[in-house]
Amino acid sequence: MKPGFPLLAGWLSIQVLGAQTTVPTVEEILSRVQANTGQFEKSLPDFVCDEKVHSQRIEHGVVTHEAAAESHFTGLQRKSGRMSFTETREYVTIDGKPAAKSPRLSRVPLFGGGFSSLLDQTFSKRFAPLHDYRILGRERLGDRPALGIEFATKPGQDVLRMLFGKDDVRTQRDTGKAWIDEETLQVLRIERRFLNLPSSSAGMVATVDYGPVSIDGKPFWMPLRVKSEQTSKRGNQGEYTAEYTNYRKFDVASGIIYEPVP
Repeated sequence: MKPGFPLLAGWLSIQVLGAQTTVPTVEEILSRVQANTGQFEKSLPDFVCDEKVHSQRIEHGVVTHEAAAESHFTGLQRKSGRMSFTETREYVTIDGKPAAKSPRLSRVPLFGGGFSSLLDQTFSKRFAPLHDYRILGRERLGDRPALGIEFATKPGQDVLRMLFGKDDVRTQRDTGKAWIDEETLQVLRIERRFLNLPSSSAGMVATVDYGPVSIDGKPFWMPLRVKSEQTSKRGNQGEYTAEYTNYRKFDVASGIIYEPVP
């Protein structure tokens, strides 16, 4: 997928519920997640966090290209094209060295839109009607009790789309699974498999893990890790991982963090 392609953005915030004695219905889960999304969009301040990216290309079992980068990732509550949320990043280091003025990661797989889009695509009020959902039951994700939910785009939907390369726009035919925290009904993880791929691709899956963070003294649920895995029909693989830490409010003083470390 083309890096930075502006898929529509969606967010989530904390709303604590009482302990669940019965498994909620799909409608109840969607209602809670969508209510959280609306609350989050109104209360999230402009923020900055630390981002670490690692990407590699594997051919015939051997890593042929690899790159690592550290950056400051900024989210602003301002519209940017099709997005209702503006994302920017300032690279600090690439492969352990101070980043150049116009840095770029080359010859490695990149994944754009994972930070803010998978949640919106999967559960928002706008796009939920484009999916079918099925509750799998109670599970555990790490140390948290969770509800497992399978989902798939409905046959014939033509609203959700992805861009591959420069001009290959494809209607999404996706399946996946989400893990919902049983106590709060917050989304813990979304795993989405993209099926309508270019002829050279054998598979592509994106996974986003979410967790509670504090920004300006207030609690929010934000992406902690984004991972994309791609496989070609020739057996080559691409793996992209981005981790997000140290969330904080963006203000004038934040500008000083954008200077590359000597």
